[in-house]
Amino acid sequence: MYRLSKLIRFLLKLSFIIASIGLFLIASINGFIIAKETPNITTSSTIQYTSYAKDDVPIIVLGAGVVNNDYPSQILKNRLDKAFALHQHFPQKPLIMSGDHLEDNYNEVYVMKEYLMEKGVPTEQIYLDHAGYSTYESMYRLKNIIGVSKAIVVTQRNHLYRSLLLCDHFKIDSIGVAAPSLDVFDGSLWGREILARVKEFGVVYLNYHTPSPETRYQINLNMSGEETDLKKELFPQ
Repeated sequence: MYRLSKLIRFLLKLSFIIASIGLFLIASINGFIIAKETPNITTSSTIQYTSYAKDDVPIIVLGAGVVNNDYPSQILKNRLDKAFALHQHFPQKPLIMSGDHLEDNYNEVYVMKEYLMEKGVPTEQIYLDHAGYSTYESMYRLKNIIGVSKAIVVTQRNHLYRSLLLCDHFKIDSIGVAAPSLDVFDGSLWGREILARVKEFGVVYLNYHTPSPETRYQINLNMSGEETDLKKELFPQ
């Protein structure tokens, strides 16, 4: 009985040590990414004094959920509203909507486009990347499919850190503009983002393998944005 009790105490102590090391690593990785990318987060009013103000530097909005394939979720609406505010400052810039359109009955990117068109953004300025199924895939396709090497990224601040890290990884010269977060704290969203940063750290610095991104549905900014509306019409060029 004494030996069993001693073994249990040892295992508990070992579990505590392993958990402590794990938490320390998670906190350290998150702290590193946040510290690295915070200087690259800016505001609409300061962009005008930088090279990002040029008309040929696009704004990319990262997708989130849509409701009934009809209108954006609140978190996505906040991103789109921020993108529209940027459009008002820089009305000639192209806007890229990158999100999930894997299934025919779920089309994040066209819902995003419709929302901005209702606000008055011309259809030809809004480009749809139908295969931005994850942040990694959005940034991969931004550089390797769409051919963008400089961009303004719009999403919530807690998502911007790893989005900008991936831009660095793909050699996209980028800055981020933060959309408002949800009014009510979402612990699950916060927790997922912490773990997602660890994953992206592994991708960038430890060569962690990820599934190959979709390379079909090619678009470029020499097209009209209207030509990108229908996924089935986009083929490798």
